[in-house]
This record gives sequence, structure tokens and C-alpha cells, in this order.
Amino acid sequence: MTLHDRGDLGAHALGLLDDHEARAMDAHLAGCADCRREFASLSRTALALRDVPPEVFLDGPPDSDLLLARTVRAVRAERGGARRRRRLALVAAAVAVAVALVGGGAVLGQALAPGSTTVAAGARTLEGTAGTIVASATVTPAAGWVRVATTVRGIPAGKRCTIIVVGRDGTENVAGSWLVSPAWEVEGGTVQGSAIIDPEDVLAVAIRDEGGTDLITLRV
Repeated sequence: MTLHDRGDLGAHALGLLDDHEARAMDAHLAGCADCRREFASLSRTALALRDVPPEVFLDGPPDSDLLLARTVRAVRAERGGARRRRRLALVAAAVAVAVALVGGGAVLGQALAPGSTTVAAGARTLEGTAGTIVASATVTPAAGWVRVATTVRGIPAGKRCTIIVVGRDGTENVAGSWLVSPAWEVEGGTVQGSAIIDPEDVLAVAIRDEGGTDLITLRV
């Protein structure tokens, strides 16, 4: 993918591509490791921006955050070249929001810094293997719910998988799902999700296929 297409990667991370464009982008990502890495970074930024609570802003959200919301609405209503140019502006706006958040003291668990090893306070990382499957899940507590970042490789391509957060009382909460691509099977990938469960009640994180079989279970 050429440099002038980076705006499309950002637009995909923000959910702005139409169905046809999104399918084409997914097909490209399946065969381009460089773009997958950049898309993962942009996705973390997009996720961080969506998850920032209002109380993070001491004086209310920055103007750039409001601009971002307005731009998203405008981009979705546009077509063709004008829409493409606006995507680039939107990605730039997202970066501006990220900078404003970090500069204002917002704590995002370093979600905006690719490659960072900083872990949010109270986060727990569960690890395990099952046959060819290698997985880890970082469970980060929030106010009555948890964020779950699950990294896994070795699941056969074509599998439709769901991430399940299991409570100590046996309750199950879905924290995300995805379709395993050939590249994902070999190189692995990360699914970001969340579940409404008291952080102290988390017993395990399981990856389940569409047939109801738990492929791997990571226990606290």
C-alpha cells in the first residue's frame, strides 16, 4: 500500500469505509504485514479515543474532539474524491485529539503509543497454550466492567471465534468475535473488546468456536 493510502487505513480503523471498500481493505491487509502493523496501531488509537470517559477532561473535551465527531458525520455523507480527501483530514483530527489527551494528562494505558510496555493499573495478563494455539489476554478493570485485549495465533483459518469472559459464578459475557484469516492463523493478531462484569469476579477468558467448543481457556 502506498503512502497516499494511509488515510484509508485510518478511515477503516474509524469505521468510515463502506462495505465494498472495507472488504477490499481486509483483503489487502491479509497479504500485507506492514499495513497490518500500521492498521493495528491506528485501531488502538481509535479504540482509545472511543473509550475515553468524559471525566478525563478537566475543562471538557477539546475542540478537536468536537471537530472529529462533526467530521465523521460529514465523511459518511460524502462520496468520491471529496470523501477521500476528508478522510485524510479526519485521520489528522484523530491524531490531534490523541495529542490533546496526552498533553492534558489523560491516562489511556499507553494505548496511543505502539510498542509501549506500560500496563494500566490493576491489569492482569493471562497466558496459555493448547496444542498449536498460543494466546494471552490482558484484562483491565474499569468501573463495573473490564477491557479485554486478546492476542492469539494458531487457530485454523476460517474459524469464527468468540471471546468469552467467565465469571466466578459461571456466568459468561461476550467480549468480541472475529473470523480467523490465513495470515492470522500463522502470525496471530489481537482482538480488543469489553464485557460487563465486576473486575474482581473474572475467573477466566475463553476462546470459543461457532460449534460451541472452547479452543483455549486462560484462567486467572
